[in-house]
Amino acid sequence: GGISSVDFSADGQHVVTGSHGKTVKLWNASDGHLLWTSEEFEREIDSVVFSPDGQYVASSTSGGVVVLLERITGKQVRKFWGTNVTFSPDSRYIVTKRTGREDIMTLWDVNTGKEVRAFEGQTGHIMSIAFSPNGRHLVAGGSDNAARVWDVATGKELQILKGHINWISSMSFSPDGQ
Repeated sequence: GGISSVDFSADGQHVVTGSHGKTVKLWNASDGHLLWTSEEFEREIDSVVFSPDGQYVASSTSGGVVVLLERITGKQVRKFWGTNVTFSPDSRYIVTKRTGREDIMTLWDVNTGKEVRAFEGQTGHIMSIAFSPNGRHLVAGGSDNAARVWDVATGKELQILKGHINWISSMSFSPDGQ
């Protein structure tokens, strides 16, 4: 299986890859040396992402399972349910698109593995999720041609950004959060 997702660590020293062959691999970015391979997956890997603090790698599978791995060892720490995994800027939380309900996001505590809250109100399939740089807001967009801004602390929808003529498949905040 080919590579389905790639991410660089924040310090630029490592690259993580996920594959349709159901593996996640960590590489040394400077010399291409393979550091570890995790084969603990029952389904293809859709996405891989480093936590901003570099401590973890999260991988989302086509089966709706997010596996959190230690960056150093590649060992599994815990599992979450969902897809489209994104870390908060402080690495304390991840957010996923809920499995079986593609219009709901779930916020998870990385340390405990517990669900913190759900964000409900999207009117279409969520295709992209991003945290603001300060971690106070989430933005989600998808098949309803609109992006919604959410308050992370309360779970309340703050704003609907309309005007796209097609699906929103990718989004991000500017580095200054404006």
